[in-house]
Amino acid sequence: MYSTSVYYYIPRHNVVLSQGSSARRYDTVYAKNLTLHKGVKNKLQFQFLNQDQKPINLTGSEVKFRLISDDGNKILITKLLSTSPSDGALPLTGIAVLTVNELELAIVNSQLAKYSLEIISSGDTGSGYPIYTDDHSGARGTIQIVNSVIPNLMPSHEVTIPNHQYPTESNPITFYSSVFSTPARSFTMQVFYDDYTGTVKLQGSTTQQGDDWYDIDDIEFSYTNRSETLGYQLDTGIHPYYRLEFVATNGDITKILVR
Repeated sequence: MYSTSVYYYIPRHNVVLSQGSSARRYDTVYAKNLTLHKGVKNKLQFQFLNQDQKPINLTGSEVKFRLISDDGNKILITKLLSTSPSDGALPLTGIAVLTVNELELAIVNSQLAKYSLEIISSGDTGSGYPIYTDDHSGARGTIQIVNSVIPNLMPSHEVTIPNHQYPTESNPITFYSSVFSTPARSFTMQVFYDDYTGTVKLQGSTTQQGDDWYDIDDIEFSYTNRSETLGYQLDTGIHPYYRLEFVATNGDITKILVR
């Protein structure tokens, strides 16, 4: 019988600041390329060291991550690193965590790109200081965005929303998206909310005419005055046809994308 070892861990990368009392410059000996996997949640740890190779206390500091196109002309993602122990960070020992989820990477093509880190220490105002991420005291490291865990992602298609009356608290309304279908067992949706208050349900039918609409797995979401784009990863089994049911007392839905 054959066995295969698998590993579950958070990758960690050491980065350096121009702080410390050392008279010589301390460079990272080997700066490996980092990887972000499309379609899943990604976590990367960064440990921040000074010129004495000692951890920097990150308590009260803000660290900003930027994902940059390889030609340096476009910022693809900007995020703050977490210093919360609940996310796996240890700020007293200089460890912060970057989390990038599947929806944030959904709009980024697979590519070889760059990244940078900027730190703003407690009490500082304005811009911060660069963090050296490669082995030549450079402030830009290399990162790969890859399709690996799941198959290549398909382009999204828009699901239309038929005209409907605007809801009020005294006159709640029920309306539906257009009918759509997908051969995949699992798919993602993005719903664009505009000051929406109400519930959302995913429904299925065995016919395109919708003679037998039914709620799928009792999935229902409830929102109050939401004005944002929310993403959903759905693994519902195979249903021939789908639609979204909205029961609203305020606001509207401006767009629905399905992949």
